[in-house]
Amino acid sequence: MPFTALWADRTWSKLLLRHVEQIRPHLEHAVRVLGVQHAWGRNAAPVSGADGGQPRPWTLPVSYHEIRGLVTAVRTACLILTAAASGMRTSELLELRVGSRLSPRMVTGGGQRFRLASKVIKGRQFGGENDEWVVVAEVDQAIALAKRLHGGDIGEPVFGAMVFHTSYPRLRNWINGPAGHRLGLTPIPAGPLNLRMLRRTLAQELAQRPGGLLAAKIHLKHVSTATTEGYAKARELHQTGEKSQVASSGRGPDGLQRYYEVAS
Repeated sequence: MPFTALWADRTWSKLLLRHVEQIRPHLEHAVRVLGVQHAWGRNAAPVSGADGGQPRPWTLPVSYHEIRGLVTAVRTACLILTAAASGMRTSELLELRVGSRLSPRMVTGGGQRFRLASKVIKGRQFGGENDEWVVVAEVDQAIALAKRLHGGDIGEPVFGAMVFHTSYPRLRNWINGPAGHRLGLTPIPAGPLNLRMLRRTLAQELAQRPGGLLAAKIHLKHVSTATTEGYAKARELHQTGEKSQVASSGRGPDGLQRYYEVAS
């Protein structure tokens, strides 16, 4: 907490009026020099709005309490991006540690292959088995940002004990609120969302492409192709209790698009 806020919180109520009059010149000088805005984000760097408008500060001045909420919202966004674009299971996401970002490999043509180290828990021996995921650059950047926000030591979980069903509504409220509107962010529609839904959406998208079924099996680390086939068929979601999201499952992945806009 900034010193001025800490001082005001603990001391102001104890001052008598005569004491205030004695120190008034000093208080007025401090206000002229420091201002009365919250300390965090006073000189925030400008960013381009998601709506294509003019650059604007990435945040308005915020309090200590508000900056903690903002950090949680950004970490949740990093988690959603990682889940949606990598297809990792919840257990595998929770096994991502500080230091999980492996050095990218150069590929033919000058590109890079980004990799994450984690563990596969499901269907493996007790404690899981170490494995790697090839991810897009945006996921690599999201993990790097989550690590910076976490600030932990090597080996600590990047996403900690984050509870998705409570952190996601907070992120949605932030995006749909004044802060998201000021940045030109598209509001997130109401409705349930969980990490399994993001994994299934990616599986469906992969399976619709030539050779996609085998690619999805390998990337999602399924033991059997039959499992991938189940993921690729929208009707399978009815059997897992997600019927409310697939009322139009007969139309395939296109029929699910409006339910999973946040995953794109």
